[in-house]
Amino acid sequence: MKKLSLLFLLLIGVSSLLSAKIKYQGFTGGMRIHTGYLTTKNYTIAESDQNIIFSNKAQGFPFGMGGAAKVQFGEHLRVGFEGYFSSLKQKNNGYISTGWGGALIDCVWHIKKWSPFVGTSIGGGSIKNLYLNANTNDDFTTDNNTMFRKYPFMAIVPFVGVEYAVSQKISFIFKVDCIFNVSNRESDYTLGPRFHFGISFNRLKKTSVSE
Repeated sequence: MKKLSLLFLLLIGVSSLLSAKIKYQGFTGGMRIHTGYLTTKNYTIAESDQNIIFSNKAQGFPFGMGGAAKVQFGEHLRVGFEGYFSSLKQKNNGYISTGWGGALIDCVWHIKKWSPFVGTSIGGGSIKNLYLNANTNDDFTTDNNTMFRKYPFMAIVPFVGVEYAVSQKISFIFKVDCIFNVSNRESDYTLGPRFHFGISFNRLKKTSVSE
């Protein structure tokens, strides 16, 4: 936790130094879809008397979507917000879903049409875990083979990516991030890289993007 906090503070300092003239340059925002590879630890599901019913380790390729909005100051510094939803399938139509969001800060460099960036966000979210040990075709009936749980968490999400300017107002985006749970790391928490692909709509001053 201390290392991540120091990284966040260092990023703020570097961004501030690179943006010696902190002037409003406009804003950008858009939507992204993502996949990646996530895994949990081994976890067990038990009855109230602690008799273990079954155990599981979820892993695979999630799918999700979300978006971000950023305000740019100077040539490099951007601050804003982001929020996403992601779901990882489990067997028998079960799933582990993650919803998260928070405030972000990043540092961007404009190299002709390419704009690489690095940053982090701090916020929180929640996990929903629906595990089905067997298929059921009956509606409105109880089932001992089903487990559902939900819990919140706080997170730090470092990311790195690049934008490609199709025009002054539209860019394609590729980003990689990882959600580090810093408050409530349960055994069924999914951890791993997510790869985001999307589009951004820009309202920036021409001086903030190299031609």
